[in-house]
Amino acid sequence: MIEPIKVERFVLCFFILTLLTMWLNWFRFINIWCHLRTILDYLENLPIRTAFKRLPHEKSLPILQGSSSPGTFLLRQVLDRVRALAYVDPSAKPLRNQFA
Repeated sequence: MIEPIKVERFVLCFFILTLLTMWLNWFRFINIWCHLRTILDYLENLPIRTAFKRLPHEKSLPILQGSSSPGTFLLRQVLDRVRALAYVDPSAKPLRNQFA
């Protein structure tokens, strides 16, 4: 039969170990967040940040558009490729495959 005092000590040790693990992970999270925040502050001050504001809304990523479905992005890709093919000069010599 298992003695109650041994079970109590085991549970107490397990509980203390769990609290210690959570405490260490919390400080690890805070440390990573502080370092990441300095990186994000640096990126915020780069001039390329303003370039993204000048992009047209249609070219933005679909992940930023909460209501768009996955099929609309594929449709845009297909339409862009069809438009690009419309501008190809059919009299131009075809490019040879460089990897063959």
